[in-house]
Amino acid sequence: MKTRYKVAIGCLCAPVVLVVLFFGLFLFACTPTKMRTPPSEEWKATWILPSVPVDSTNLVFVGGISAREPMMVYELRGQLPSLEGFRREETKEREMHLSRFRMAAESFGFPFDAPDDGEVFFKFVETENDAGSLYVVRGNGRIYLVYERL
Repeated sequence: MKTRYKVAIGCLCAPVVLVVLFFGLFLFACTPTKMRTPPSEEWKATWILPSVPVDSTNLVFVGGISAREPMMVYELRGQLPSLEGFRREETKEREMHLSRFRMAAESFGFPFDAPDDGEVFFKFVETENDAGSLYVVRGNGRIYLVYERL
């Protein structure tokens, strides 16, 4: 009788333990973390350089967020080329993007120094396998390139 009771309790508790375990693993896998290493040169050549044709050595990795929808931030040293295909964001969208970028930089500890009146330009970029948003933020004598994967 005692053995049956223990087996019944085990059968009832095992699914609960598994659900809690899977939920914990799901939260762990989906929690954003600070990006410690920059994306590869191949990645830059695929996502950044076709839209903003600059020398790769002028792009300095500032920081980013590793997550399901990652964010990578570069600072451009040198002159900004013409932004063909980019759309200038108006006041409401510009403020929203700038506050989001500042919040990410503050939360994950990387520098992002753009003023409230900084300029923000947007372009949707895609390959056959993926898509994302590329932003150029200009202000305070600095130029940032921010990529967010969708």
